[in-house]
Amino acid sequence: MINYWQGLWDKKVEEGELKYASISLALNSPWNIKATKDAKGRIGFQLIAEKIEMNDQIYKRKLLKTSQVSVTFLDKKTLYIRLEDQDATEEFNEYAESIIIKASQAPSEIEMIELAISKSLKWFNFLKPINERKLKPFQQQGLIAELLFLKKLVKKMGLSDSLNSWCGQDSYDKDFILGKLGVEVKAKQSGKIKVTISSFSQLDLQGLEKLILNVYSINSASSNDENAFNLDQLVNEMCEIFSSEMNLKYLFEMELAEAGYDFDHDYTDRFWIDLGENQIYNINSNFPSITSEIINVKSISNVSYDINLNTIKDFKIDEEEFEILI
Repeated sequence: MINYWQGLWDKKVEEGELKYASISLALNSPWNIKATKDAKGRIGFQLIAEKIEMNDQIYKRKLLKTSQVSVTFLDKKTLYIRLEDQDATEEFNEYAESIIIKASQAPSEIEMIELAISKSLKWFNFLKPINERKLKPFQQQGLIAELLFLKKLVKKMGLSDSLNSWCGQDSYDKDFILGKLGVEVKAKQSGKIKVTISSFSQLDLQGLEKLILNVYSINSASSNDENAFNLDQLVNEMCEIFSSEMNLKYLFEMELAEAGYDFDHDYTDRFWIDLGENQIYNINSNFPSITSEIINVKSISNVSYDINLNTIKDFKIDEEEFEILI
């Protein structure tokens, strides 16, 4: 693995948030890419567009910022990616290498910046052990259900409102929040009668006026089935839908990254089929669930339980009733 910062360790840097030492990286590339180290010892790298300025659509984009890594524009020419948590140095080194090598091969400066921004979303994956970086089948199934629901919302609400309602990866308790309506999306194999609820807050209204449980039947399928698709195909279809608005496409890709999806992984070997057997349930105070009202959440921090769908038929609503709620 390349260590881009080897020539910076002995360099002194004066105090200041944007003070740093830097060295240009010789990458057999026409583009200006530098490794950096600041006064606090935080390493990073910069990609500098010398011949162009970023337009506002790129420059004002919401970029990745976590407790471990920050991505920001210093100005309309310089993208700055910096490690904030030195305990993650090993992962950051691998992460930086994946971005820098690809960016150095970009056909233009604007594509270098776009590629680096897109690749920066991989950070969520680099924090995971290598054997956990690719989504397992049941995780693919769950993401597919959320994407199918998002696709439905786009047709009804448009690109921006539907994407902004997708909250499952943003530390919210519900997968989608549409004003005072919350929607929790689950996936199961046909024939299965149970779904798993993984926290006491998933089916808790928590200030919402309405809460819906939407259960998709997503089965494994053969590639020969004319209705079969793989996760990559569905993701590419959704990316195409959002491609007319580059900022929204980037936000969509960020949500995917936080969900564990990585464009560098190959999901074409497993096929799925949506059986179109959505089961939709209206969650109210009588619905059988474990919520913060009935347990001591200060003492009990983790709750996971299964719901038998055959026992909650009285709470079922049809698509037309659900459409009215959205």
